[in-house]
Amino acid sequence: MIPNSKLLQQFDINGPRYTSYPTANQFKNTENLKHKTIKNLISAKNSLHSQNFSLYIHIPFCKSICFYCACNKIITRDQSVENNYIRHLFLEIDQYRNHLGKLQISNIHFGGGTPTFISDFNLSRVLDYIKSKFNTKFIGEISIEIDPRTVTLDRLDRLKKLGFNRISFGVQDFDEKVQKAINRSQSFDEIKTLVKKAKDLEYTSTNIDLIYGLPMQNIESFKVTLARVLSLMPERIALYSYAHLPHLFKSQIQIDKYKLPSASDKIMMLRMAINDLLRAGYQYIGMDHFALPHDALSIAKSQQLLFRNFQGYTDKNELNLIPLGVSSIGQIGGYYFQNAKNIKEYYQMLDHSNLPIIKELQMNFDDTVRRAVIMEVMCHGYVEFEFIEDMFLIEFKKYFHSELLKLKKMQSTVVKVDKNKISLGKYGWYFVRVIAMIFDKYLDSNKFSFSKAI
Repeated sequence: MIPNSKLLQQFDINGPRYTSYPTANQFKNTENLKHKTIKNLISAKNSLHSQNFSLYIHIPFCKSICFYCACNKIITRDQSVENNYIRHLFLEIDQYRNHLGKLQISNIHFGGGTPTFISDFNLSRVLDYIKSKFNTKFIGEISIEIDPRTVTLDRLDRLKKLGFNRISFGVQDFDEKVQKAINRSQSFDEIKTLVKKAKDLEYTSTNIDLIYGLPMQNIESFKVTLARVLSLMPERIALYSYAHLPHLFKSQIQIDKYKLPSASDKIMMLRMAINDLLRAGYQYIGMDHFALPHDALSIAKSQQLLFRNFQGYTDKNELNLIPLGVSSIGQIGGYYFQNAKNIKEYYQMLDHSNLPIIKELQMNFDDTVRRAVIMEVMCHGYVEFEFIEDMFLIEFKKYFHSELLKLKKMQSTVVKVDKNKISLGKYGWYFVRVIAMIFDKYLDSNKFSFSKAI
């Protein structure tokens, strides 16, 4: 089923992806209040029910620029920069060990930038240092994002031996015209060989990232890309909508906005992808994630244990994420915090024995309630009033009176409101971000900082 043009036009608006609530736009400057930040971290940790932590490690370096990219990145071919960066990662790890103790780490994820810019030797050093400072006895997953142009078959083997058990290949699109328009050329045969090798090495899960809405893309060319990806059958597929925000991300100035597909074509690509992936046996995890039935994401969704964090959908539902590296965002319970985005500032703060945190947000009660509602909608496609009422001791219909009125004015094909719950209509997953936006009290002040919802 394809939403009609009226619906598409109505909801072709800017809005968050809700990898957090409140979103990072609401984080406030810490003003270098070192002791206050540390006090907040310790207080947040002491209030936790679960003492399991995940680690996110941001590697900002890339050898070439991809025009679509909205990540914090540094373009360089000087391989020596990694040594200084690794040294500062060690200083940051030391800071967390000193202030929060020997944390119990359940998952480690390397993101970027290009994490595989870093040599295997230095990746090994980072993992060994983490193991020396934290409790990693019960670690379940060590994952890494991979630019296929930076790895060989032998390197996949070495990464597996280092302990990585989940990998994600950044593909985006296989069409040569699209690749040229975004400055990212890589052949299907190269990806095919790497994915096959990953399966032979028995990585627990292999993901492929795709983006729809890129310049020069059209429905027919994207159908070919989908068919090629399905011939590889990775355990997971992430299908992201391109966010064209050149006023925020300078590299996107290189993209001609008149070569971008229309909102209606984008929705057709999404609809086609959903249909093709479901027919191929994938489970629709939500909004932009798909997984085969045996994958941990599918199992988590079936058990209603799905969660959403700064990396997207995840089966790891703890709210405790320690950020390492420039620009990384962390969360301990209801406390959000973010590192310096500028690498010089990041280095300088660590050289002066300070955690490189420059922004933070302490959630209040209302934030916590709204986050729960938004996450229920984003992860499960519905929210039961009684569940929220029992968790927060509120009367849902009274607390969200104005929000329910707005939802009731929307078509039932998008969202349904009955006496016990809110649920997505048959077009709901196309507009799930818009539905979540109804519960976002901060939205009006910063909506132009976000991408289009379609």
